Amino acid sequence: MKYLLSVFCCLYFISLSAQVTVQSIDYKKQSLESLQVEIDAEKDLVEDLWDDFWDDRYNIDVDKFDNDKRGTAYLAEQVSVPLISVKNFDLYSKIEDRGNKSNVSMAVSFTEGSAINKRSNAEAYDAAEAIMTEFRTYFYTRYFDDKLNEARDQLTDIRDDSQDANEDAIKAREKIEKYEDKIAKLQRKIEKEREKAGDEFETAEEKSRRAKELEERIRSIEEMRARYLGK
Repeated sequence: MKYLLSVFCCLYFISLSAQVTVQSIDYKKQSLESLQVEIDAEKDLVEDLWDDFWDDRYNIDVDKFDNDKRGTAYLAEQVSVPLISVKNFDLYSKIEDRGNKSNVSMAVSFTEGSAINKRSNAEAYDAAEAIMTEFRTYFYTRYFDDKLNEARDQLTDIRDDSQDANEDAIKAREKIEKYEDKIAKLQRKIEKEREKAGDEFETAEEKSRRAKELEERIRSIEEMRARYLGK
């Protein structure tokens, strides 16, 4: 239940951040009115998928042409995207770092130094806005699919490791049981031999003690003899 709640909260938060806004963005030395969407991911990851998106969906290479403290800018010159216009245009874009988030901006320029807007190019603007929403869907689809595949691969590895570990544990347990059986048999043999040799052990110990006493007695007599006889 707690997991489902976190998922719902995450989806709700993402839906709030899906809104496409309009911002004035600096691309190198010019400022253009741009469409912008916020992505809940780090900049490097967004950059990789931004490049993939344009290549996969529109066969367009977006080349980096500027990099400043605010972010990385891209430019694709005289591209053709019929969804936006039958005429070719320059496509400006920029990805800015916002900590754990990123802002993705895009401007469509038919003439140098200006970009389309809702007032002057409503249809082209709406199409560009749809593409920004399309990128958001593309990004999160790839992002979560990669996360799921990674987690599934890890789960498979863990299950394989667990199975191997279980098999190893079973083999080890069988070996231990065999050794324990051998130890038990040897222990029983030892006990039997102790019972058989009990009297002999006691006799041997007694003889050893008696021998030590006699050795001490002989040594004492020899010392007394040397004292009285001088030799």
